[in-house]
Amino acid sequence: MVELIQDHAHAKGVTPAQLALSWILHTQKIIVPLFGTTKESRLIENIGALQVSWSQKELEIFQKELTAIKIEGARYPKRINEMVNQ
Repeated sequence: MVELIQDHAHAKGVTPAQLALSWILHTQKIIVPLFGTTKESRLIENIGALQVSWSQKELEIFQKELTAIKIEGARYPKRINEMVNQ
């Protein structure tokens, strides 16, 4: 998934973070992405996601490539997962 995001970001001339944030903004109707950063440079980078444009075709291709990725394994180790939402 990281390589996919990096490849598309490079093709658009943006950072992977900008691509990911812009994709969320373009595909979700009601969402406010919250990003935590301690550096002003990262904040400015993230705000740059607002300038990234997507064509309908680009969105379709990216979504198709995302859904082709097989996610394996659990999000957390079993012991940690048992503590989630406790």
